[in-house]
Formats: sequence, C-alpha cells, structure tokens
Amino acid sequence: MTETNAISTDTVIIRAPDGEEIRWRTQRMISLGADPELAATIANSRADVHDIERLLKAGCPLDVAWTITQPANDPQAPQDIMVEPSPADDVD
Repeated sequence: MTETNAISTDTVIIRAPDGEEIRWRTQRMISLGADPELAATIANSRADVHDIERLLKAGCPLDVAWTITQPANDPQAPQDIMVEPSPADDVD
C-alpha cells in the first residue's frame, strides 16, 4: 500500500489587511484618479479593479464606475450627492 498525504484545509488569506494586494489595488486606483480615501475603500472591497479601469477607459466617471462595480451585498460607500431642484419644483 502506498502512503498518501493528507490535503491541508488551511485557509490562505490572499487579500490580507495592509497586504501586497491591498497596497497594489490602492495605488492602482490612485493612478486612475481616485483620491486616497476612495482608493482605499475600493481596494478593501470585492470590486474588480480591472472592471473599473475598463469603465474609465470607456469614458465612465469614476464615481459611476465604482457604483456599477460595487458588489451588491457590500454596504454602499457614503457619497455626497447634490440634487438640483427641477423647474417643476418652483411651481406655486
């Protein structure tokens, strides 16, 4: 009978806090125009940085690209949204 090796079930953490991948994702987002705070938020999310890059190259604004690629079950990042009143709102 031959000897078999047990398969390890240890979890490998790929996206460790302050790990290489997070640093790369943060720097990549900054190079694409994100401010450091947004870059860190995106880097720590499950959003695909390459999808964001493709959207930006297609002319999509960064905030819209982030909204599109943000995973549905991740909490929304707070955003300052200014809504301008429409002319219909001024009707008395």
